[in-house]
Amino acid sequence: AAAAAMAAPTSLKLGTVVWIGYGPFYVAEALDLYKKYNLKVALKVFSDPALIPPAITSGAVDGAMLTYDQVVGQVASGKPMKVVMPIDYSNGGDAIVADASIKSVKDFKGKKIGFNPLSPSDFLLSYALKVNGLGEKDYTAVNMTPESVPAAMASGQLPIGVTYEPSLSQILGQGGGKKFKVVFSSKDAPGLIADVLVFEPKVIAAKPAEITGIVKAYLDGLAYIKAKPDEAAKIIGK
Repeated sequence: AAAAAMAAPTSLKLGTVVWIGYGPFYVAEALDLYKKYNLKVALKVFSDPALIPPAITSGAVDGAMLTYDQVVGQVASGKPMKVVMPIDYSNGGDAIVADASIKSVKDFKGKKIGFNPLSPSDFLLSYALKVNGLGEKDYTAVNMTPESVPAAMASGQLPIGVTYEPSLSQILGQGGGKKFKVVFSSKDAPGLIADVLVFEPKVIAAKPAEITGIVKAYLDGLAYIKAKPDEAAKIIGK
């Protein structure tokens, strides 16, 4: 026990994006809740979620928070990844927003749509189009990160954009809340977009105790959010 106490904490890097569902991880990092499990965990924030899987494969990060569709895509392309914990599912936090000229998804035909390829936004858009009888040939894709969508829509470059919180609220708040509206969101497809904690099998095999520690620290962060919501909100908001 004395030897274990003196051992230096294991350092790990986790890839993430700015997303409200990852709040417990932000709290755990800010309050160093990993210390109890002899861990030093650094969150590496990506503006483009599509860049996280390559970072896992290259070893730039040890693991990451991804949406389940990204994991499926990676495994389908032959890259081994395993989910060790479910985190959340999106219930309106991901959305397709449009200006007043767009009444429904069927009005997307022939229009430009800004979104991030190979991301949750791409997945949500594909689903919305499919259930409305449309496909990728029915619109013009404009490649941009989720964080770039608010400015592009505000400038009038795009009639339609796909993004997630907090960028979603930035768009909906423009023009006194009357300029843009949600046409389709993850609330219309419950459980479609789920966030999960992911590692490669070789990392799981090499560091099972450390990964268990990350999961426990996440749960500690979640408990803090429930016990002290105001303090937690300040941490997450920052």
